[in-house]
Amino acid sequence: MPYNPDRINIHELTVEEPVNESELPFDAERDITEEDWKEMNSLLERYRKDNKWSPFSRIAMEMKIFNPELELGLDEVARQGMKDCLDSYKSNNHWRSFSEQAMNMKILGLGSDLNLDNTAWNNMSNTLEELRDMLENCRAEGKYWFFPDMAMEMKVLDPGRNLGLDETIRKAMRDHLAEHRKIGNNRYGVFMRQAMQMKIFYPEEDLHLDGVVWQGMKDELERTRQDIDFWDFFGNAMYLKILAADQARITEDGLEIEDHKPERLITNSVPPIPEAKQF
Repeated sequence: MPYNPDRINIHELTVEEPVNESELPFDAERDITEEDWKEMNSLLERYRKDNKWSPFSRIAMEMKIFNPELELGLDEVARQGMKDCLDSYKSNNHWRSFSEQAMNMKILGLGSDLNLDNTAWNNMSNTLEELRDMLENCRAEGKYWFFPDMAMEMKVLDPGRNLGLDETIRKAMRDHLAEHRKIGNNRYGVFMRQAMQMKIFYPEEDLHLDGVVWQGMKDELERTRQDIDFWDFFGNAMYLKILAADQARITEDGLEIEDHKPERLITNSVPPIPEAKQF
């Protein structure tokens, strides 16, 4: 039979199943395992039992960010314990610890317990200015992180307050981010923390989170899990959840995260039905 280019060989026709791809670089529902949740609950209950209300509030805050609907058992004892801890920081002029504790409590929905009076704000603002002055010389001192940490805490407490997050601060944070990206390896824990803060402070900033960086951050997350360093593990997981989100906004109620939920993508489409030929 002579060759006919219009003739269809049905043995050469294949229909491929659609391949579903909804892979996010980090998805809390996927990447935080049931065992991880057990460890979080165990840690939370240990701090509750030991009346260690500062670490209790941090773990509870992270769990709330992972799952806003989670019931954490914040009864009157827990609320009073966290408030007493906050009051202790205030009376002892520990304003760095005060701002962190207050932020955790606000994200947990305990904003009415904070008593943020003028004395508290004036002292936090003065402390923040001191940390800002250290920015250029703090690499050797290991204190660079104090400023962005406290600035974020204060921004959660009062989204409208002017904290001086100008281009000077932006450039300093960008430079430090590039430095830690270059170092890589065990510095990805530092990198993801600052990248998270930059995403909140400067949402239009391109953080250049390519595949290499994401893999480095996830490797660091897995290292802390394998080392049974769950304090750092949960913190790193929170940073990655925020970095993977579509948006992370500080609102009057605390921190609002809009998760990225991509549609199921078809990478191999089903071939169209061949055009009918007259044979």
